[in-house]
Amino acid sequence: METRATKPLDAILCPLPVVEFLTGGNTPETVRATWGDCGTLANGKVEIRRSRVAQVTDRDTPGRGLFANADFTTGDTITVYGGQPIDLDVATRHKSTVAHRFMLRISDSDFVVDGSQFANGITRTPSPGGRFHPTSTDALQLHQGAGAVANHAIGCAANASVYFVALSRSNACMTFPRIPTLRAKRNINVGDEILYDYGITHTGM
Repeated sequence: METRATKPLDAILCPLPVVEFLTGGNTPETVRATWGDCGTLANGKVEIRRSRVAQVTDRDTPGRGLFANADFTTGDTITVYGGQPIDLDVATRHKSTVAHRFMLRISDSDFVVDGSQFANGITRTPSPGGRFHPTSTDALQLHQGAGAVANHAIGCAANASVYFVALSRSNACMTFPRIPTLRAKRNINVGDEILYDYGITHTGM
């Protein structure tokens, strides 16, 4: 299996297939058919552009948002919430840092996905075309799920939801922490910003 980079020490207690998938997009061959269509910057199904959500724009830089670059129908998996898996104790120590706003607790587990690992590898200044890109051409972020830069919305404004899904249906993988994904709540067209309610999650199969 290809390994693009050394994995963070905080992630070593999490099962290796989950770590490799969330931090580098490395998909085990046995489950590639399940996850191969998920949106990444590499396959171009999603992209990062200036957000239309005014609250994510700060004093120095335009806010970043996740946008569909392909059509998604209701129930489609849009992308994975990629990042560094860390345990709850480590997450608690990060609570007062900027990284905390990118953290997503994996349901029914003692792990959190630290999405700042993804977000920090994305430029803070857009290209002339208005897009934000990984900071290097071989960055892990190209192949990771890009859910960490999707912004918050409630009610009808949210077009996606978080679903936690097993890496595969094998007996071994069913014991692993589930993979956080963003799933379309309704049909999403090219150019739509992906928005979800940060306070609502679901467990799927």
